[in-house]
This record gives sequence, C-alpha cells and structure tokens, in this order.
Amino acid sequence: MLECIIIIAILAVVLITAYTLIVGAPPVPTPKRVASQMLELAAIKPGETVYDLGSGDGRLIFAAAKQGAKAVGLEISPVMYPWSYLRKIAKRSPAQLRFRDFLWTDLSPADVILIYMFPTTNELLLPKKLKRELKPGSRVISLAFEIPGLDLQDKVKAKSYPGYIFSYQV
Repeated sequence: MLECIIIIAILAVVLITAYTLIVGAPPVPTPKRVASQMLELAAIKPGETVYDLGSGDGRLIFAAAKQGAKAVGLEISPVMYPWSYLRKIAKRSPAQLRFRDFLWTDLSPADVILIYMFPTTNELLLPKKLKRELKPGSRVISLAFEIPGLDLQDKVKAKSYPGYIFSYQV
C-alpha cells in the first residue's frame, strides 16, 4: 500500500512538472538586478495588486510587497511552491502565495502582471486572457519575450542579462 502511495506521489510530481514546462517555463530565477529593473518599470504604487505568474522562488512578489503592493504569486511547480513558501516565512513577507495554474486563475484584481514565460505561452495563451480579464490601464511586464497583441509601452535592455524587459498597458 505504501509503495502505491509513493509511486502515485512521484507520478503526480512528474506530471505537474511536465505540465509547467509545456505551458509556462522552467524555474529560472530572475537575477536580482533584473527583478529590480522590472519592478521599477512597473511603477508600482502602494496599495496596487501585483500578480507574478509563475512566481518561482518569490523574489518579485517579496520585493513588490516591500513597496506596499498587495503581492500575489501564482506557482504550480511542486518543487518551487514549497521553497517560495519557506522563503516567505523566513522573510516574514505579507506577500501571498497560491499553488495554482495562472491559466485557470482570474487575473482581474491585478493592476500589474509580472511574467517570465516561454514565447509560445506569451503568443498563444496570454494575450487573449490578459485582454479579457485585466481592467483598462493594467500594466504587464514581461522579461525576455514579447507579448503580441498588447500595447507596447517600453522596451528596455535588461541589466546583466542577455535580453529585454517589455512593458505593456492593457
């Protein structure tokens, strides 16, 4: 019986991890300097709601919460979620972490969306979802990859990173 439970648990972790790689991106931490640059470009005001889609280790939402935002991280990786939750506890951060798929989460409360996803996710899944759910004036900050169909506001060379940060407004 115990062997079956262990096999099912391992299979569940493998399947969820495979799903995250297909739909989102592998867990690649955003360098601290780039994270700061993304938040600066987002121009977060105290009290705004910030969602990080695929929040990984939580560094963006912890920093956004320090700026006075209601920061929410959405993470589906069974490896990264517990790690980020432990970091949240250690930092005593008011940021919220949710173990869920951002594709099945209502993003309408967000004033700012932060993402670092594969181009296919940015091109095929996000534009329609973001346009449908976000309120006018919401900002979307994407590291490395563009999001076709959104109104590009700015494109900035990322510091100590081989790519750009894209800023959009819905």
